[in-house]
Formats: sequence, C-alpha cells, structure tokens
Amino acid sequence: MKRISVAALAVILSALCLTGCRSVKQAGVKADTNRTEYIETARRLLSAPSVTEFTTPATYGLSGNKVGGQIRMRRDQSIQLGVSVLIADVARVEFLPDKVVITDRVHSTWAVCHYADIPYRNELGLDFEVIQAIMWNRMFVPGCSDADDAAFLLNDVSQSADGIVTYREKEYGYLFTVNANGDLVQTSNASSHFSFRIDYSDFQSLAEDYRFPKTLTVTVTTSARTLSATLEMTSPNTQIRTWANETPVSSRFKRVTLDELLDGLDI
Repeated sequence: MKRISVAALAVILSALCLTGCRSVKQAGVKADTNRTEYIETARRLLSAPSVTEFTTPATYGLSGNKVGGQIRMRRDQSIQLGVSVLIADVARVEFLPDKVVITDRVHSTWAVCHYADIPYRNELGLDFEVIQAIMWNRMFVPGCSDADDAAFLLNDVSQSADGIVTYREKEYGYLFTVNANGDLVQTSNASSHFSFRIDYSDFQSLAEDYRFPKTLTVTVTTSARTLSATLEMTSPNTQIRTWANETPVSSRFKRVTLDELLDGLDI
C-alpha cells in the first residue's frame, strides 16, 4: 500500500511537469462575435482569486487504487501535495517559486528539481506560476503575469453549439475550455512527443468570485504509455493557517537525483 501511495503522488507530479487536446465542433462563430465577452471571461479566469490559502484532505486515484492525503496551497508561495497511509505522511511534493522538492518517506530519500530541468520545460514554458495556475484552476499565458495583457494574447477563440468556448494560447499551444457557466473545465496541451490534459469537475463556491473544482483528472500520454490519475478534494478550507512553505527534511534522509527517486517508484 505504501508503494502505491508514493507511486500515485509521483504520477501526479509527472503529469503536472509534463503536459490532449480535444477537438471542438465549430459553430461558425465569427472571430469578432462576442469578442468583449470572451476577453472579460479570459480576464476573470486569468486573474488571481480572492482566496489566498487553501487546505483540504484529498484522495489520489491511480490504476484502480485510491490513497488518502492532503493538499496545501498558499498563493505565490507554496503548493504541497502529500500522501498518507494510516495518518502517516509517506510522500510529499512541494512546488516552490524556485524549485520542486520531492520527499519519499518510505525509502527515506528526497530530491530537488529546478524548473529549468523539467522535461519539455522550454516547449511548455513551465515554471511555478504555470503550476500554480493549473492547481488553482486558472488560465495562463507562460511568461505573462498581467491578466489584462494575457487576455488579449488568448485571441484565438472558438465556440461550439452548446456554448463551450475554447481559448488557444498560441506560443506554447495550450488549450483552455470554458463551459457555459463560465467554469474552466479543461486545460490541455499536445505535441508529437506527448499529450497532457486536466479535466476539472465538481465545482464548489469558495468565495463570491471564485468557484473551485473539487475533482481533477489528469491524463498524460507518451509514445510508451498512457497514465491517468484523479485528485479528489473532500473538504476545501480557505482559512489562514500556520504551516511552513517548505517542509524541513530530516537529516536521516538521503538526497538523490530526481531520476533515482522516480526510478525507485517502479511506475
């Protein structure tokens, strides 16, 4: 069970650090139709929510197995994904502004990965802000932190007959799908090497201006395999709490390379 726990967390890490597209049936909407509405929706989903902190118990699903854990997010500072077995923390991934720290408490090892070293980083523009946008259910334009400027960069818009709107970010090829309720329900990207998709569902209002999906389904497809994982958040809480942005690592743990840590998970 512990091995499954660590593997589940590693798959979610891999999914977030790699990145399909789904085709959208066109409804013949002209490029300038509802242009103002499209820009306003994009600006809203690009902007940081009023919520600054988020904690919740979580359930990770992988290959028919489910394990518990917790998620902590403090905007612009830290994202922590933890996996537990019998209330014991057995693995953790921490996304920080300058690095990613992965701890495997089963094998007493830990690793540090810098965003510049992440596979496909240049193809996808991956950094902390992109990972944060994915986890907070926000649209994004890599390298552009201003919501007004980014909204105008998402200028390739299509709408289906049922009101689904898809925005395309041109430089890196991200697709953002927004439903008729104005919820961001899918973020995806694809290349000749891989495809990556996150589906968001089970939305809950956390603030007057912020609806958050309690379920994320991550699918990553490469030439070798397709991996799918789910992340279910049971009781989201936005109260400000005391917890360290970066969890101290015990001196008993051995630092290894990221490849060595992931190879030990046998996924």
